[in-house]
Amino acid sequence: MAIRDRNDGCILSGRRMKALWIALVTCCLCPQTQAEELQVWIRAFIPKEHPGNKTYVRPVPQNPGHWMIPAPSLGSIDKLTQLVSSVPLEGDTCFATDDRGFDETEATSARLTTAFKVAIDGQAKVIEPLVSRSVNFPGQSKAYKCSTGELLMSKPGRMQIDAVGGPHIADGKTQVIVQAAASLPFISGSAWIDYSADFVFDKDKNTLSYRFTVDRFPAYEAYARIGGGAVRRLFAINPEGDNVWSLFDLGVGATPRVLSGEVKF
Repeated sequence: MAIRDRNDGCILSGRRMKALWIALVTCCLCPQTQAEELQVWIRAFIPKEHPGNKTYVRPVPQNPGHWMIPAPSLGSIDKLTQLVSSVPLEGDTCFATDDRGFDETEATSARLTTAFKVAIDGQAKVIEPLVSRSVNFPGQSKAYKCSTGELLMSKPGRMQIDAVGGPHIADGKTQVIVQAAASLPFISGSAWIDYSADFVFDKDKNTLSYRFTVDRFPAYEAYARIGGGAVRRLFAINPEGDNVWSLFDLGVGATPRVLSGEVKF
C-alpha cells in the first residue's frame, strides 16, 4: 500500500510509513537526556559518643537506643536563665543527641543540615534542595528530665542563618557557597551551631574542591556524589570542645575549625 501526499505528489510506501511511525513512537517514549548533577549534604550533629569526654553523653532512662547530654550549667544565674527558657534548667534537664555516629545516608537526624543538588553541565541556573523543601534546615530538638527520661518538650531548632549563593559558572567550573546556623529552641539567646562552605566543581577534571569553617562542637560530616554514583566522604570530625560551652568563643575567634580538600569522581 502507498499513500500519495496531496501537496507534492510524494508517495510513501507502507514500509516507509512503518519506519516513520516507529521513529516517532521511539522519540516520544525514550527518556529525555538530563544533565549530570552534583549532590552534596552537610550535617552538624550531636553524636551518641564523645571521644574526648567519655562521661558527657549518657543513655536516656527508660528509652533504649537514645542518648542525651546535660543542659549547660549556669550556676548562680540559673534562676535568671529561667526568664528566657521554656524548660527548667536546675540540674535535671538534658537535651537529646542524634543517637548515632557518622552516617553517609542522605537523610538522617542532625541539629543542622544542608543538602542540595546542582547541574554540572556549565549551564546551571538554580540550586535545588535534595532531601527537604529547603537547602538549609534545622533538626528536631528534645528536652528530657535527666533522672527519669521523661520528655519535657520537643521543638524544631531555630534557623538563624539560611544563605545559599550561586551557582556561579565560569571556565567549566560551578561554584556554590552556603552558610547556615541554628540555635536551641528552648532558650532565647542560646549559642548557634553554624558552618559555612565553599564548593567548586571542575567539569574538566571531574573534581570537587571544598573549604569549610565549622565550630569545635558538635560533630560534623559532609558527603558528595555525582548522579547515582558512589558517595564520597568529604570529611567527618568529632567534637573538639568538651561540651556546648565550646560554641562560645568569647570574642577571641578561637572557635572555628577550617577544613579544605578535593575529591575526584
